[in-house]
Amino acid sequence: MKNNEYVVLEGPSNGKDEKNIMSKAIRRTQKVNKPMKDVSRIIIQTDEENPKVIAVVTNDDFEVADGYAIRQKPVYPDKKVEGRKNETSRN
Repeated sequence: MKNNEYVVLEGPSNGKDEKNIMSKAIRRTQKVNKPMKDVSRIIIQTDEENPKVIAVVTNDDFEVADGYAIRQKPVYPDKKVEGRKNETSRN
């Protein structure tokens, strides 16, 4: 990603079985202990012509629209980082 460049990541757009897809995503990422990097802010919004912002997330703050919730998972310093063998995460 270059400076001043936004990356748009789209989730499932067909609306079918969205709850199941999101539950699988939670399970798939449950053991991830690697801190996010190279991202200063995440904006979660609807996928429509005039998008509605659902949440804005930074490394140490977040705002979320009414009717939605954000769950945080801390980085545990003594746990292995997923994708790396025999190595612990470092801050």
